Amino acid sequence: MQENNIYLDGIDKEFLEGNVEYALTLEWNLSDGKSIDDHVHCVICMRPMKENDGIRKYESENEYMDVFCFDRFIKKQE
Repeated sequence: MQENNIYLDGIDKEFLEGNVEYALTLEWNLSDGKSIDDHVHCVICMRPMKENDGIRKYESENEYMDVFCFDRFIKKQE
């Protein structure tokens, strides 16, 4: 069962749509998270991310996305 992403609760619809639109322009790959610096957030929901936080992540250039947002907004578009 997919976890619920609490960071999507209450997010502004236009902000979310803009983030998804931007994320769809990038090529995403599953990440080991080793290149993550401090203050990195999911490009869609703005969830904070760290290298060893236990959150599966996707990476594209200098952007990151948690697996929940990838599955919900990107994977279904491929």
